[in-house]
Amino acid sequence: MGRRRTYPGSIEKRGDAFRVSLVVGGERFRKTFRNVTREQVEGFLRQQHEQMCEDTKRRSQGMPIGDETVLILIDQFREDRYPDLAPSTLSGYKTTLDRFEEWLRLDKAREQLTVRDVSAAHLTRFLRWLRQNAYAILAGKRVPITLKSPTLNRHRAALQSMFTYAADDLALRDSNPVRKVTKKKYDEREPVLLDDGDYEAFLVQCEKRGPMHEMYALFLGETGARSLSEALWLRWEDVDLSGGWVRIVQGRDDHRTKTGKGRDVPMTQRLRPALRRHFAEYRFDEHDRREGGQTIRIRSPWVFHHIERRRHAEAGSRFFSLQRGLKSAAADAGIDGRWRVHDLRHRRCTSWLAADKSPAKVQEALGHSSITTTMKYYSFVKEHLRSLVDDDSQAEAG
Repeated sequence: MGRRRTYPGSIEKRGDAFRVSLVVGGERFRKTFRNVTREQVEGFLRQQHEQMCEDTKRRSQGMPIGDETVLILIDQFREDRYPDLAPSTLSGYKTTLDRFEEWLRLDKAREQLTVRDVSAAHLTRFLRWLRQNAYAILAGKRVPITLKSPTLNRHRAALQSMFTYAADDLALRDSNPVRKVTKKKYDEREPVLLDDGDYEAFLVQCEKRGPMHEMYALFLGETGARSLSEALWLRWEDVDLSGGWVRIVQGRDDHRTKTGKGRDVPMTQRLRPALRRHFAEYRFDEHDRREGGQTIRIRSPWVFHHIERRRHAEAGSRFFSLQRGLKSAAADAGIDGRWRVHDLRHRRCTSWLAADKSPAKVQEALGHSSITTTMKYYSFVKEHLRSLVDDDSQAEAG
């Protein structure tokens, strides 16, 4: 009695090779294997049969089967997900996927790489290539740069988002290959937290750069709003002077906040009168604008807008960035050169926690997606640790 067959299809021995054949749902698969054992070929046929059966079932249900190339996936991700991303996130994703597409097109085999066949090894090789071929555009020319580990991890995060989309939304894969790509280890940057003296000196220097810089710096310092994706999208109607609230709006003008959620932030006693003066000065200010060959008068809807016409901006148009002015002001105030504008947000968070404010309320005001993010700031606050030795101090006094 012959050995019971445990594999689908057929296996034909030809010299030192095995030729296999398999038909499922009218689809034929053929392949020749060399330098392998019969047991290995049988195992492959079982796996291939299982995959072809699953593909046939998905086709009958009108579902994708994973044979789409990664290049097609990139296009789908761009079309479906880019509109929902915050500007800063979108910029990073564009860079990653543009370079990933470039890497795929460097090799004919990689151009045909299917979503289902992508492995952690492919992505590791891409990140290694990216590090070796990183560049910045300066004066219209490509200048080689060194990618640091935090930047590589951001590229990895963009890839992880795309392959999560492939697995969860499109069902092109059962798992995300990026999870097997090790994150680069590095020492996290510590924010430069301004003390009260540095903060005041910084605001004085911002005042010298104009009323918009002054108001913008104070707004960031007092609310902890994100500098680019939140503060610069503020409209006049988002400010409730009578109630003392600022509304961070999500979804208006196709603009998305980082977390995809809006929130209300209370004004401090210092911010409220400053915003009132800013409103009195600029809320109803009118600017000339050319439209249809005519000059019309407009009122800017933006709290932070150009007061005068610039080379690349109309009067009344929204500022896209004030980072350079604030960095310059910090330098003139003698602040540590490692300071960043985002550190104003860190200062707001740590100062609230240092004042023993509720972490849950701080999380809500700052728009942290998780209380874990808020709690991390306690590592920069020391006042809450004093209670550990209060009893010792009282005992010594007694």
